[in-house]
Amino acid sequence: MINYVCKDNLMGPNGNGNYPMWDYVPICDFPFINKGWNHDGHPGFDDVVFNDCSITLSQAIDGYDSMCVMMVIFAFIPTLFSCIFLQMVNEKKKPKDKNKYWFMVKKPNITEQLLVLGVFLGIAHTVRCIDVLGYAGRLQIDTIYTCCTAFCISCPVHGGFLLLRSWITIVDGGKSKRPPKWAAIYCAAGIYLTYLTEIGAGLMEYRFQGAEENVGAISGQMNSIKMMTGTFWLGSMTILMGRYGRRISTQLSGGKEASPQLLKIRKMCRIPLCYAVWAL
Repeated sequence: MINYVCKDNLMGPNGNGNYPMWDYVPICDFPFINKGWNHDGHPGFDDVVFNDCSITLSQAIDGYDSMCVMMVIFAFIPTLFSCIFLQMVNEKKKPKDKNKYWFMVKKPNITEQLLVLGVFLGIAHTVRCIDVLGYAGRLQIDTIYTCCTAFCISCPVHGGFLLLRSWITIVDGGKSKRPPKWAAIYCAAGIYLTYLTEIGAGLMEYRFQGAEENVGAISGQMNSIKMMTGTFWLGSMTILMGRYGRRISTQLSGGKEASPQLLKIRKMCRIPLCYAVWAL
């Protein structure tokens, strides 16, 4: 049984068997596992009880609950910082432009939009970390866990499109200080379709192509749709970021030696570009 679970299906650390992982049939419904597995009872597998799926994977892994607690704390810290900075931005506004409540932002600028995204991202990440791998069954993996994961992926991409739109506006916005029509449509489509694909295809992963028969199994087709969609948007975003980031740098330098302020701007342009390349 140990060979079947950990080796023969190619999923274990030493998995080099010939049994394809997509044909693997779990011995217990996810996230349950046989009593005595791994760290449950005596360490190891000598006391594994057959046909007794009475414990969760989290109970078979020492320190899993402690890890979840620590990750919840670390995940929530950025949420607090985003709220603090959001309040600071509101305080620095002119009296007529201030929001009555700092957390109810009206007509947000690019900084406020990114900070609001940071709040939502932090909340979604915090909830997901309650059961970071889904091993304890504290979060329904095919609903709340998947939706939180989708937001954790979509929010940074959303932020990337906001930055890209502002860069295009700087270069091509002209006196109107508005992005060209193509840029507005492209960025809006990228944002909405990313959320739609990550959430929609993420939920369908567990309900399509026979995946509903085994809890925790996912549809390869739905997963491929997510991957291909993400690759398209991140790839095109990376190309445009590189192009417009370079044009902004060229405009500011004017052929002269780079000043400390220009070097700082270049660095700020390269950070999201590097993130987009890494995400791709």
